[in-house]
Amino acid sequence: RYGKTGKAYGFNGMNSRIRINDLALNGKNTFSLSMWLKTLPGSAHFISGANTVRTNEFLLTFHSLSRLQFLTKDPSGNATIFTTTSTNTSSWFGNWVHLTMTRVNSSSGMEVFVDGRFAELFGMASGAPQIDSNGLWLGGDQDSVGGGWQAGQFFEGSIDEVRIYDRALSASEVANLYELERPGAFNGPDL
Repeated sequence: RYGKTGKAYGFNGMNSRIRINDLALNGKNTFSLSMWLKTLPGSAHFISGANTVRTNEFLLTFHSLSRLQFLTKDPSGNATIFTTTSTNTSSWFGNWVHLTMTRVNSSSGMEVFVDGRFAELFGMASGAPQIDSNGLWLGGDQDSVGGGWQAGQFFEGSIDEVRIYDRALSASEVANLYELERPGAFNGPDL
């Protein structure tokens, strides 16, 4: 990222994806998810969590109307889809954007931060995400745990500095994280 060749994960929009350890989000009522994204037009799903009972237990995607969309399911399996209203992603295409989402507890919504600043609060089904082994992926939407991949459901672009915390970062911590990693910030020498 930012001229450091080979430092970000590249996704081709057709079949590239990375498995994340399910323990990062499974059963977590409180968490934060942070990453840098450089997306291309037409990109779709970028994080997918599933279990053997319910696909799309946890799904983050780009909505066709230049919005973020978040699908989550409650403990009974009822799906709820939330679409951001004030966070327009059309200016993100081809640019690095720092995206952080935090959740304070099992009944709170998700706070969305863009480039270190609070952008929006959007809902989330109550309860903790239930994600099975091999069920958490970066770069695509799975239609079954670790499989069922379909064309048109993959991310195209680059993702870097993925961080998942088992607590809700404060607004000042999100801002500090952005400042630490933003373009032009001194991150020390490459080793």
